[in-house]
Amino acid sequence: MPRVLKKFFLRKKNNIELLLSTNSKSERAVIFSKMGLYRTILANPEYKNTYPYIISLYACGYSEQAKVSLDKYIKTESFSKNKVHFILSILPFDKDVAYSLLDKSFDVLSIANILSQRNDLKELSDFLLSLDKKAFKAKPELYLLYNFITRDTNSKLNNLNRYLVSYHLDKIELLDLKGNLFVTNLKNKELRLRKLVNDSLPLVSIIVTTYNSQEYIISTLLSLVNQTYPNKEIIIIDDNSKDATIDIIQNMMSRYSFIRLIKLERNVGTYVAKTIGTLLSKGEFVTNNDSDDWAHPRKIELQIYPLLKNPKLVVSFSKWIRLKDDGTFYARAVSPLTRFNPSSALFRKKDVIEKTGLWNLVRTGADSEFNARLKLVFKDQYVMVNKPLTIGAHRENSLMTAKDTGYSPNGISLTRLQYWESWNYWHINAIKNNISLIIRENLAYPFTVPKEIMVNKDDILFCFEQFGIPKRKLVLN
Repeated sequence: MPRVLKKFFLRKKNNIELLLSTNSKSERAVIFSKMGLYRTILANPEYKNTYPYIISLYACGYSEQAKVSLDKYIKTESFSKNKVHFILSILPFDKDVAYSLLDKSFDVLSIANILSQRNDLKELSDFLLSLDKKAFKAKPELYLLYNFITRDTNSKLNNLNRYLVSYHLDKIELLDLKGNLFVTNLKNKELRLRKLVNDSLPLVSIIVTTYNSQEYIISTLLSLVNQTYPNKEIIIIDDNSKDATIDIIQNMMSRYSFIRLIKLERNVGTYVAKTIGTLLSKGEFVTNNDSDDWAHPRKIELQIYPLLKNPKLVVSFSKWIRLKDDGTFYARAVSPLTRFNPSSALFRKKDVIEKTGLWNLVRTGADSEFNARLKLVFKDQYVMVNKPLTIGAHRENSLMTAKDTGYSPNGISLTRLQYWESWNYWHINAIKNNISLIIRENLAYPFTVPKEIMVNKDDILFCFEQFGIPKRKLVLN
């Protein structure tokens, strides 16, 4: 096989296939690390002298033990071979150690992102100013890092627009010129739909779940209303909000006939809400948009285009960047800032419901499992639109950043780690034994779920029955 083709096919293999095809201890440790199966690595003494073991110590909150192991590891030949990947992996958990190990072997973007985490930003400023135009053309994310060293809002907006233009995306503006650069203060110029492959465009249902979202929901909905793709419905499923969210949505509904509101009488979490919204949607295609995310006006247009062009494709995904209220950008992994958007799946509703099912009905973490399942089941039928089509809000009190359910510099929460490993092993065993990977819209979990993120089954049943979802679809454990 030609070398280029061989590399292509190796890239196309997913982590589970790679895991099942090797008996190498070191290779399995690396794959487990890439899959985020840190508890598995720590539980196996065979992996103790590998660099994924140190990464796992950091990820699970054992930073002091990690530093002891690190002091030994940096003296080995393995460290020099795996230095870049290793340091970027520990960066979210120990920025000072990552900085201390930084050298010129790193690419410019990784260096800049690591420097952006320092309290003294002069080194970042000097580094960015030393780069030529070619560096920014090759790594447009560098424009975003200028926002760490400027206080001027217009300059921050210009940096964001330079970044967007490099992806051939239209520029955006501020709603309030005196306000900060943040998702609640973004707008776009009126844009026209570019020519698509079909004259008759299918309906796309955009699912938005809300819970006490009054601060963000207006800008989010306006970003969806102003999508260039014309044939759309916006379905908002409110998860029993106690603030002014409902009033704001109803005001928007009076202006836009394609916005629908579904009010849940009990709080059941975003994934039950997404499932209800999808089952009640009218569109041939379905996608989601979180209530604090701002969608670029061409998001739906660019994601549905490959699916209209190729009827065999079932799912498209896209990327995002996350914005803090001071106009700087954030990624949990620090580098790169441009990452896969876990809420971006746009899919053919009928195919997905029949062949994979929808989300696992838990409180948090189900997007990652759903996306992984889509990629495994529709292995050659999904496409990544390699553009940042969403700007998400980074908030300290979100499910993703909460101490009990999310990520922090002290490690990943035990609950999230347990859930992550549980669904990954369900996937591994299904692929290994050629078992169908499907989740029905029922109350039976196909794998072990930590009790901290379970949803009360009576509440799920109540909400499903509230909207006439047939009882025969609800299977109790």
